[in-house]
Amino acid sequence: MSGGPTAFTADAAGNVVMLDHSSGRLVRLENGSASSVPVGVSPAVTAAVFDGEGRVIVATVGNVSVYLPSGARQSDFGQMSTTPITRLQMVGSLVFSVSDTYQRTALLQQNGAGYVPVPIDKAGSPAPGRPTEPDEVEVDVSADHKAVVMSVASGTQYEVETVDAIQSLRAVRVLPDGTLVFVLQLVSDLGDARSVPVYVVGRIDPHGHARYQTVTKTSDYLVNGPGFVINDDGLAVMSSTTAGGVTVSYHLF
Repeated sequence: MSGGPTAFTADAAGNVVMLDHSSGRLVRLENGSASSVPVGVSPAVTAAVFDGEGRVIVATVGNVSVYLPSGARQSDFGQMSTTPITRLQMVGSLVFSVSDTYQRTALLQQNGAGYVPVPIDKAGSPAPGRPTEPDEVEVDVSADHKAVVMSVASGTQYEVETVDAIQSLRAVRVLPDGTLVFVLQLVSDLGDARSVPVYVVGRIDPHGHARYQTVTKTSDYLVNGPGFVINDDGLAVMSSTTAGGVTVSYHLF
């Protein structure tokens, strides 16, 4: 169905769980077998993300709900944004709404029993003193979209310059050993009103050694293009191969 999955998880053993919102189900490919469970989400889902316990946080335009691995809805927070939420990200216990330029707004936090809203001020911005996570990464894209600065909570800053314009930062994570991994979406101008997205995976270890590789994936069918999950072992990419099929590939570091 049109719309494709909006979010997925993947581990090093090849186990995958997807949110197929168009068909109202969670699809599981685990231990070599496939299964699915119904989940009562709207076909109008605009963003979603899985947490480490298998729950999926779902945004339908500006409304946010949380569903358990069983497909049952755990929490409904109603409208949490006056503008459409197009990307969600988990960082530790926090759930962020993320813009194309990686400006983040904290929406929810796990408190042990479930999720609670992050306090906001009267203007709709996160209230002063909001909770933080030690592996948060602040991102600043230059005005000409040819450079990005990623600042880790430890105080280390990484600056990456590009020839092609940076369309967005699709994923970033600090691994347990201190390695920074990120995925940039670049736009290559073909000179004839067409543009082809190019995804560059960057890996910078704690000693400053950097490696980069290009990942080319089709963006048709999937909501907001390919999905990226950075786990402890490598990068997993969910992409489309046909109008009715999805593949998940692994890129080990």
